[in-house]
Amino acid sequence: AVYGASQTIASRQWKLRIRDVRTAFFQSRKSDRPIPLCCEQPEGGFPGLDIEQLILLATEVYGLVSGPMGWTSTALQARLDVGYRQTKYSSCMVVLPAPESPVIQMILFPM
Repeated sequence: AVYGASQTIASRQWKLRIRDVRTAFFQSRKSDRPIPLCCEQPEGGFPGLDIEQLILLATEVYGLVSGPMGWTSTALQARLDVGYRQTKYSSCMVVLPAPESPVIQMILFPM
């Protein structure tokens, strides 16, 4: 998918933008884990909470097997909701139709 999209973008002289998704897992859908996952607060804690209180992690978490797929499905659905179309060529590529130059986004996680 990466090579095919790169070739199409270059041959049609479309603009390419790359975005960083370091905090992507904080934007994930609510997890459907059967067992709740909790963690300690970071050093200094959170305002209004006792430092001994645990934090319930309701979304997917980086490092868990379910993390990448949870985030991927959330990111894909968010794009489909605003008009992007998933390509037949690759399930990790979505296109926003436009008259002059379509916007192509690739989600580089397995579907």
